[in-house]
Amino acid sequence: GPKQPTAGSLEPCATNNQDPCTSGTLDTVTSFTQDRKNHFSFNFNLARGSSGTNDFRRFAGATIDFGKKLDGTLESWDATNPIVLGFKAQGTTDGKLKLDFVDIGNHKVTVFIQGLTTDFQKYAITKNLLDSAGAPDFDATKIHAIAIVVDDNTTSSASAQGTIEVNTEGLKFNPKLSTTTSS
Repeated sequence: GPKQPTAGSLEPCATNNQDPCTSGTLDTVTSFTQDRKNHFSFNFNLARGSSGTNDFRRFAGATIDFGKKLDGTLESWDATNPIVLGFKAQGTTDGKLKLDFVDIGNHKVTVFIQGLTTDFQKYAITKNLLDSAGAPDFDATKIHAIAIVVDDNTTSSASAQGTIEVNTEGLKFNPKLSTTTSS
């Protein structure tokens, strides 16, 4: 059947250069909400990050992860079939976002989006676009994860705060059931 990726928040490790990160994260994503299968949002506060010499932990974001198959191999998306993502930004964003596309071999291509506003705008991500980066060994037919990132470079501010909203073509979604007093 169709792949249903999951969405989640992305924050820098609390300990600089720790890989894998086992000490927790800096709380740069102040809230993450997925309210339906085709929409999620995150609030960010870059003042909670850290930056300096060899320290690049002033970012916040979200990930779209295609998960694993039952046999443990990585699921992927083939960019030959374009994916359309909608973005909307509020707060100190400078109208920019960074999208990192990671293939199953852990090779990365970064795409920059400019001109974001408080209204949703759609962007088609195609194989041709990703291939045009010329990244060695990157396989646009086997995208495993997409990171949606704001940082002190995209926002032009080390203390930027705001909200990024994302519309997708369908993520895995488990609605929350609330208790009720009626029968």
